[in-house]
Amino acid sequence: MTGSQPPASAQSLGILASGPVSPSILSRTSQTRSSQTPLRLKKRAQFLHVAKGTRRHCETFTLQSASRLSEAFENESAHKEQGPRFGLTVTRKIGNAVVRNKIKRRLREALRLTNHGGRPDCDYVIVARLPALTCDFVRLGQDLQRTIRQLHDSNQKRSKANSNSGQNDTHSRPAALSSTRT
Repeated sequence: MTGSQPPASAQSLGILASGPVSPSILSRTSQTRSSQTPLRLKKRAQFLHVAKGTRRHCETFTLQSASRLSEAFENESAHKEQGPRFGLTVTRKIGNAVVRNKIKRRLREALRLTNHGGRPDCDYVIVARLPALTCDFVRLGQDLQRTIRQLHDSNQKRSKANSNSGQNDTHSRPAALSSTRT
């Protein structure tokens, strides 16, 4: 690799597709770390806002999502930032501080290395479960991608169903209910 070529992304290097990562790949990907680091949720109010949104569960974590457009933090500078924001939560039920920090590091790295497909106008909170500590790292990244995709697919289906039901609503009672009893 010459100095004039831009560093390759982690996905093109096959980090998620292969097993153990070689040190040469890590040194090349660390050069692009700051550009790939996702935006973070930092304030409690942001986490509470996302907790009111939709949820999707998988074995390693629960993903919560909420649109930033409905957020009550209009004057917040982070609202103007582009891209999805992520927050990580690992409760004390999972384990001691060492275990919780290891899970957070694994999830943070999976977010950084995967093309997660998060929408730029959404905030996400990942609530970790204990299997996130021991599961294969490749699987962790795949779970993240799949869960975000499923969350947005179900939201699209739900919004289409709501818009269709509003068009077909004739404001009349069903025949069984509208008949008078004598």
